[in-house]
Amino acid sequence: MTNSVLEATGETGKIWNEFWKLGEARANAPVIRARVALTQPGQANCRQFAVETGSGHNFLVDDLAGGTGPKPIELVAAALAGCTAFDVITILRGKKHQRVTGYEVLVEAEQAERPPQIFVALRIHHIVRGRDIDAAAVTEAIRISEG
Repeated sequence: MTNSVLEATGETGKIWNEFWKLGEARANAPVIRARVALTQPGQANCRQFAVETGSGHNFLVDDLAGGTGPKPIELVAAALAGCTAFDVITILRGKKHQRVTGYEVLVEAEQAERPPQIFVALRIHHIVRGRDIDAAAVTEAIRISEG
């Protein structure tokens, strides 16, 4: 169910859209927030946005033409790598008691040729280094993360 609110305000006719794709908000549920704002609304070809995360980090996203920041879709791939890395390292060091000395996640994503350029194929590579690492423990940690 998608809820949407469309509101026009002010003399310039600014429009605010809000979409909830997962239904109604749950009571006391943690909320992740992010805000993006077009940096140069008067320039028709500009697609640069200022991003502010809920934890107060700020950066720019842009397209290849502007080149002042990563493309938003690159951040989706980076977020996927970061989320699975947090899950897997937490499981390996905690529940599985593995002595991990190095860990990295590489994400390779293929995009559709035309907009919307969604991911059509995705490969996630986990590289784990350590002492006496149990391959079954790594496989299980990855499976849990992907669940």
